[in-house]
Amino acid sequence: MTKQTSFKEALEELGRIKKQYDKSVKQINTYNAYQKTLEQPVTEIPEIEEFDKKYDVRYKLWYYRQHFSEKHKDWYEENWRNVDAVEIISLVKQRETEITKLKYSLPDSGDEILACLAEEVRAVSQHLPLITALGNKAMQNKHWEKVFMLLDGKEPHNNNHFFFETLIQQGIADHLERVEEISA
Repeated sequence: MTKQTSFKEALEELGRIKKQYDKSVKQINTYNAYQKTLEQPVTEIPEIEEFDKKYDVRYKLWYYRQHFSEKHKDWYEENWRNVDAVEIISLVKQRETEITKLKYSLPDSGDEILACLAEEVRAVSQHLPLITALGNKAMQNKHWEKVFMLLDGKEPHNNNHFFFETLIQQGIADHLERVEEISA
């Protein structure tokens, strides 16, 4: 699987692999039970534990990418006034922690799926101060009018319905300090 593989395909393939693996482990356990019954030494298979660890890491990578992508779409393309900034901040910090843990779990530091996940999280993380400021639920229409004035007065038709992605495209990040003052 490569970074171009769809989340659905990757998770389905991992599911097929896990199903076949579980079937094999069941057969091994049956064989080990026969060995015990016949008072024979039980065959140890260290690869089972190694597979479990590698599988878990790979599954987490793809699951986290899928989940983060879905959330990213909600955050950037849904009405910003309905978005929970605390949830964004919490999930981004959680994913940053998970990425650090996953880096230690992977023997190859050049894992392209991990690199994609890290970049996707970093793309949102860079906007956390702005997300915090714009996500202040105490902001009223008068505050939003001031924010939109920073964008050369490009106020949406309805300042109760606009998108974070649009604000970013219009350059709101260039006015972070002022946005923080307005939202304080």
